[in-house]
Amino acid sequence: MYPHSPSPSSDKEVAECYRHATEARERAKHINDPVFKRWFIDVERGWLSRLHRHEFIKGLTEITD
Repeated sequence: MYPHSPSPSSDKEVAECYRHATEARERAKHINDPVFKRWFIDVERGWLSRLHRHEFIKGLTEITD
């Protein structure tokens, strides 16, 4: 469930990252245990961080091309 590879390379992979982040957020909403809730929030942040890196690199590539 946690992001392992660098940044997504296709629109399909980007959509998949958003799906994983949303799934983690939804699971966190329904968990009462603070340790597990924190873990799911961290998982969501990991997926979103991966997407933000992708957008940053994509922007740099567009500027340098």
